[in-house]
Amino acid sequence: MLVPVPLVSGADACSFHNYMPSRTAVDWVLTGGAAVLARPGPENGISKTETKVLRGTGQISAPPFLIDSATRRKLLQNPNDAVLFGRNENGSWIRIAYANADYRKALDGVAARAPDWRKEDYHPERFELFSRYLGHPDLELSKLALLEIDRAPYVLLRQLRSDIPVTYLTALLRSRDAYPYRPILALLLGLNRSAEAKILINDYIDRSAGWQWAEHLGPFATALIEQEGVNGVARLEPFLTDPGQPLQKLESVVEALAIHHGVGTPAIRKAVFDVLTAFAGSRPAGSVLIARQFSQRRNWAFGASLEPLLESSENLSSGGKRVLAAYVAQSRVNRGQTGKTTPPVQ
Repeated sequence: MLVPVPLVSGADACSFHNYMPSRTAVDWVLTGGAAVLARPGPENGISKTETKVLRGTGQISAPPFLIDSATRRKLLQNPNDAVLFGRNENGSWIRIAYANADYRKALDGVAARAPDWRKEDYHPERFELFSRYLGHPDLELSKLALLEIDRAPYVLLRQLRSDIPVTYLTALLRSRDAYPYRPILALLLGLNRSAEAKILINDYIDRSAGWQWAEHLGPFATALIEQEGVNGVARLEPFLTDPGQPLQKLESVVEALAIHHGVGTPAIRKAVFDVLTAFAGSRPAGSVLIARQFSQRRNWAFGASLEPLLESSENLSSGGKRVLAAYVAQSRVNRGQTGKTTPPVQ
C-alpha cells in the first residue's frame, strides 16, 4: 500500500530560503484581484490620477489614495515613474511599490507573460527575467529580483550566473534593512567563486558551531558544499557528531546535505550518505530529520539504512516514529513498484 508522506513542489523544495513576504509585486500582477500603475494626472497632481491596468478586467477606477506630497514631487520630476497598487479579493487597495522606469519595464514584462506564468507554480521564465535584475542600481528593483530568485528551486538557482559582485552581496548581508534577504544572499555567495565569498561562508560556519541557534546555518551550509564539495560535507560533519548540538539547529544542516545529495556529483552523494548514516546510528533522533528532509524531496536513498532504527525507536516521540515509518514504507513501495528510486526534487 502506498503510504502518504509530505511532499513539496520543486519551487518550495528549499524551505530555508522561502521566508519572504507571501506576495511580491509580481504576484499581484499575476494573481491579485487587480493591479494598476498610477501617477498624478495633469489637472490635479494630488487626487486625479492616470492609471495603467496590469491585471483586472472591466472598468477599474483609480485607487482611492491621495498620493503624498513627497511622492507626488518625485513623480512629477520623473514622468515615466508610477506607483503600483494592488486590490485584494475583498476589494481593498494596497500600495505595493514605487515603480521607476526600469521597475515598470519589469512589471510590463510580467504582465505580457502572465497567461503562461499562471500555469505553473514557478515558471522558468520568471527566474530568467529577474536574474537579469540582480545587483541592479535601483535598490527596490534589485530587492524584487531577490524576492523572485528566492522562489526558485535550488537546481535552477545553480544555473545563475556567478558574476554578481561579491561587494553587492556583502553590502546587503551587512545591511539591517536587508535582513530578510540573508538566506538567498548566502546561497548566492555559494555561487560566487571569489576568495572573499569563501571567507565569509567559512567564517559563518565556524562561528555558528558555538551557537545554540543559527538562523541562517542552512543556506550557509548549502553554500559551503556548493563551493567546497566533498570537503564542505566533511566541514559540516562535526555539527552532526557533537551531541550538544540541538536537533532543531541540525535540521538545517541535514536539509543542506539533502539538497546536495539530490544535485551533487556521485562523490558528494556518497559523502552525504556516509555522514548522515553515521549521524542516524549515533543519534537515533537524527533519523527523523533525515526522513523528513529526504521525503520532502522524494529521495528514498536512506530507506534501507534507516529501516533497522524502526526496531529500536523507543526513544523517539510518537510523531518522530510516524515520520520515520512513513519514509521507510514509502521507500519500500518506491523500490518495489519501479525497481528504482524516483528522481529527487530539489
